[in-house]
Amino acid sequence: MGAVNRSKPDQFQLRLPRGLRDELKRAAETAGRSLNSEIIARLEAPEHDGATLRDQIAMAALPSIILATSAGQHHPEGDGDLIDLMARDAYAMADAMMDARKGSS
Repeated sequence: MGAVNRSKPDQFQLRLPRGLRDELKRAAETAGRSLNSEIIARLEAPEHDGATLRDQIAMAALPSIILATSAGQHHPEGDGDLIDLMARDAYAMADAMMDARKGSS
């Protein structure tokens, strides 16, 4: 078997869902890097500790729920610890957002 030439990077065509190229290009410009570098950075980025998209949405919603609850503008319903109730509400919000996301496809 011959030696592998590692000086030239692998190249291939990549098909992206509609709109994703523009999103990646904007992110690349914001970060001051090329589109290729943006894609590589995302591929090499550590995962979210196994967090699903639903988990990420719930984590993003939780601070607002905590703030609204603290201000008396949100009243979690149900039995249990207030923290558990707020977390459940965050996941309910995530589920609603996931459902809306499916409906807009």
